[in-house]
Amino acid sequence: MTNAELVRRYLEANARNNLDALESMRAPDWEHRWPATGEIVRSNAAYRQLRERYPGGYPSFDPVRVIGAEDRYIVTPANTVVRVAGSGDVWIGEARMRYADGSDWYGVKLLELREGLVRRETDYWSEVTEPPAWRDGLTERLAHDDAPAP
Repeated sequence: MTNAELVRRYLEANARNNLDALESMRAPDWEHRWPATGEIVRSNAAYRQLRERYPGGYPSFDPVRVIGAEDRYIVTPANTVVRVAGSGDVWIGEARMRYADGSDWYGVKLLELREGLVRRETDYWSEVTEPPAWRDGLTERLAHDDAPAP
């Protein structure tokens, strides 16, 4: 399996909440980092419990479709992957997610691979907000294609 195929399968398994598939694609010393909250998950067992305890239940996702070139994916509607790109052992995915409370968020997932497995993943996220009034006239709104709604 190529690294591009691994990343595609990994993101599909994540979107479908297929924890067994995710675990099969992780290195023995896999870790998942969340810099925004200063946390790190160091085991599949802990990650599984996090998903199982997720308030309101972990979101369910529609099937994944591939569009465009090999490095562009969409997962709809609850977790829309806007872009996946990379080469070698470093890959980046951008996504839009909808949580159980109805809030929309953007996320960036950095995947670092080693010997055909995911060694480390790091997530960055931010809630979707309206731009502040002080920037009126200085910025433009992203086109719908650049910021798909979940």
